[in-house]
Amino acid sequence: MQEPYISVVVACYNKRAVIGECIRAVLSQNYRNYELIVVDDGSTDGSIETVKKFNSGQMKIIQTEHQGVSAAKNTGIKHSKGNIVLFLDGDCILDGDGLKELSKSFSNPKIGCVGGKLLAINGQSLIAKTVELIQNGVERKWPFGANVAYRREVLEKTGGFDERMEAGEDVDLFLRAVKLGFGYVFNPKLKAKTLNPSALTGFFRQRLRWGSGFVNLYEKHRDVLTFKVKRCFLLTAALIFSPLLMLLDWRFIWLFLVMFAVNFLRFIPLSIRLYRNNSGSILSAFLAVPFLKIVNAIAYLLSLIYLKILEFAGKRHRLEPFSCQLEKSLDMKPPLKTR
Repeated sequence: MQEPYISVVVACYNKRAVIGECIRAVLSQNYRNYELIVVDDGSTDGSIETVKKFNSGQMKIIQTEHQGVSAAKNTGIKHSKGNIVLFLDGDCILDGDGLKELSKSFSNPKIGCVGGKLLAINGQSLIAKTVELIQNGVERKWPFGANVAYRREVLEKTGGFDERMEAGEDVDLFLRAVKLGFGYVFNPKLKAKTLNPSALTGFFRQRLRWGSGFVNLYEKHRDVLTFKVKRCFLLTAALIFSPLLMLLDWRFIWLFLVMFAVNFLRFIPLSIRLYRNNSGSILSAFLAVPFLKIVNAIAYLLSLIYLKILEFAGKRHRLEPFSCQLEKSLDMKPPLKTR
């Protein structure tokens, strides 16, 4: 059986530290029937100079003004030829047998999406390693956007990525594909490494952005706001606002301590599962995991509050709920500059 032709789309915005390794890993694949499309989304850190150092007949470089990750990925789709399109972030390094594993996963014609595993390049950092542990230690509801592939039929029927979304666009596309009847599988052998946040400030900024994406996601897919998520927001809100009572009476500090303990302890069952199923340290599983989960919840809630304030001020509008009848094919516009 002939190997399927795979298009690898790498969206790059200011990824100079890793983009070279990302490209090198794709060009060194143990698989021949593929093309690599690198879309530089107006990088300002010299990423494009690194990209242009590579010279391969299987590689196409596209430069655009900075329009966001969704627009960059859609540009890659429009210039791709493969029946299967693999999306990698510019700071991801694909495993050497990644494309071969990917081709096997699409052997079933009912499968429209295949997700892979995402590990940390900087796993020596406690925070980066803990993020990896959390992301891979439990069953995922949807694939990592940094390492996921779709059949072209899915991309055509869904219209690709929603360019109004600055984050959460990958989950939105996945949910639309599933609701249109396409199947999904997770292949742990489809592995890539990425740079996880290694500092708390970087982690918090990342989760603020992801929180904004979750708000957009909820506006399009109301079913993502489950009872579990609502409970998480409620407990997190109690933790954030409990210190305000201390302005009335400092003895209310007990309420803050209680809410912190409640929020910390509710993640202990997850810590136990992660520790049993992985080789992570006790420090990472029972201290870093609950702490980062709390920080993650706070960032999401603050993003929700901020966007609601903008909405009430008339400075933003909600996205319309998803409807299968509204899906349309990609508008095949050329990029600003190609090579």
